[in-house]
Amino acid sequence: MAAAAASSSAVALVCAYALLGPHITRASMRAAGLLTRRLGVGGFLATASCTANARRLAAAITPIVLVVGVLGLQLSAGATVEHQARVQASRAMRADVAVHAGGAGIPHTVVGQLEKVPGVASATGVMHSTITLAHHKSGKPVLDTLPVLGVSPEALPAALDPDVNDGNLHHLAKGTVAVGSDRARSLGIQVGSTVTLRYGDGTNAPLRVAATYRNSLALGDFLLAQDELAPHMTASLNSRILLRLSPGADASAVREAVSQQLAATALNTRVVDHPPAEQLHAHDRGMERLLTSAIMLAIAAFTIIAVLSTLILIAASRSLDVTLLRMAGASRPHLWRMLAIETALVAGIGLLLGTVVAAIPLGAFSASQVHAWPSIPLPQIGLLALVVMVTAAAGSLLPLRRALATRGCLRRPFQGR
Repeated sequence: MAAAAASSSAVALVCAYALLGPHITRASMRAAGLLTRRLGVGGFLATASCTANARRLAAAITPIVLVVGVLGLQLSAGATVEHQARVQASRAMRADVAVHAGGAGIPHTVVGQLEKVPGVASATGVMHSTITLAHHKSGKPVLDTLPVLGVSPEALPAALDPDVNDGNLHHLAKGTVAVGSDRARSLGIQVGSTVTLRYGDGTNAPLRVAATYRNSLALGDFLLAQDELAPHMTASLNSRILLRLSPGADASAVREAVSQQLAATALNTRVVDHPPAEQLHAHDRGMERLLTSAIMLAIAAFTIIAVLSTLILIAASRSLDVTLLRMAGASRPHLWRMLAIETALVAGIGLLLGTVVAAIPLGAFSASQVHAWPSIPLPQIGLLALVVMVTAAAGSLLPLRRALATRGCLRRPFQGR
């Protein structure tokens, strides 16, 4: 919902620019003219032309603002969420050693056996499953399928730390659930409230909220005790076991002892130091990314067509002006510099205003959803800016090649650089 609100805000800002475009463009050109007028004859001509044609140039700048604002927001919002999820996942992982399942999974009895290994302070098995949450979004009923973790509450937060901000994980047991603080806020629930989840076997279970936690971008919106989750799974096996070592314990010795213990069980497992962080992703994340990419490509294609067609029409209407400037004595370098500066002004103002359009909702989204500074994907943003500049150059310069080839008259040419 927050992402949709941020996108709507960006579109609203683009619409506001479309209505006020000529005035904003004229003011921007005059401000940029303080610099470009110092670039010689080409800069003077470019500033005068852009200021006089502000209304027409605003029509070309509007789609640039749209693509930079909307795509910049989508790319940066996604990068911000992913970066913060990695930060939370790294912060949540407290285990020193992990046992990964190479086959179907690891039985719960193995967790108890590993807890007795000398040097192991705590152990928790980690089960992965999905649940369905029925709730309302924008006044409409929706069903969300979300990934969940099943853990041993007594091993938290020693091996895995959700960063509880209300309640107590020791109260996490059968009939209860821990909820991410952002999800709890959106559902209007708190510790002691009841939330109904539907398990994969179709069972609807009303669960009492035992705690809320902050690291929900990494660990998912719901944490369940294994006693609660296991009966609703086809195979109630752990995908891995997280071990927290006792202070001063020899990690290599403990790892060797754990390997020997596992060898006796004849399980296909492997023991690793510094286990990778636990980070959940929605099962439909790939499809969501594909749809988002398709939408962004469609917007980019529309923008390229709109910018090119608008700039080509503007350039075609200026062909006589450029010819007259050549006949009046303006040299080709002067005119090429004028057109290059005009192109830079159009692309630069579009990029600047688009950045403003993206920055306002992005800042609000980051503050409300991830509680951190935005992360900017510089390679993608750089590629977006390059496409905008190349498109603007093609639309402004190519149509006027014939006019620039016109021979100048014998008058004394303009003086200047």
